[in-house]
Amino acid sequence: MVTKVPKHRHGLPAHRGFSLLEMLVVVAILITVMAIAAPSLLRAIASYRLESNARGVSSLIQRTRYEAMRRNRTTCTGFVDLGNEGRYVMDVTGKTPDPCSETPPTLDDGEPAVATPSNVMWYLKSTPELPPDFKGLPAGYDGATMVAPTDYRIIFSPRGTAMVDDGAGNFIIATRIQAICLLGRRDNDLPDVDDAVLITVTPIGNVKLFKWNRATEFWAPM
Repeated sequence: MVTKVPKHRHGLPAHRGFSLLEMLVVVAILITVMAIAAPSLLRAIASYRLESNARGVSSLIQRTRYEAMRRNRTTCTGFVDLGNEGRYVMDVTGKTPDPCSETPPTLDDGEPAVATPSNVMWYLKSTPELPPDFKGLPAGYDGATMVAPTDYRIIFSPRGTAMVDDGAGNFIIATRIQAICLLGRRDNDLPDVDDAVLITVTPIGNVKLFKWNRATEFWAPM
């Protein structure tokens, strides 16, 4: 006796669908793929957030330089620790006639600022230092020619050149490159971090960014 395959009214064979075992296999495969891809995805998101924050800090520094020339007065940026987050601010008013002399900088209402998300760390924020490794940076970017400014403060003259405090309350033209290092996670050991960005400001006011490549352990221009 020949068994006939049931047909729909349009004459096509009926489909039986998926069995429970087949669906479980598909779900298991999806879970495995997600488990493999998730760390890379999370790392990519963290890297994007770090780069975005670093570019925001860089843009604020460049805007501060522009404001110094536009207003024909000394202006500066600086880091303010709010506990749950950090703020990088452009200080043009402050509580004193010369806000760039304030230690620490004042977070004033209405002044531009960049908020630092919790997954980004200012490298040794209380006592800024240069990163321990300079591999891959251009010639002239090393421990002898760079300095991490107090409070990560970058000061510009009305001519747009970088300035530093001489220790007696006077601003003089910077002789070294100002450098700010941001890390992608709360770890002060640079070779072990997932990501790092170095923001540099030359004495003439040029701002350059470099990204730490964990695989090669070299800095590369952004």
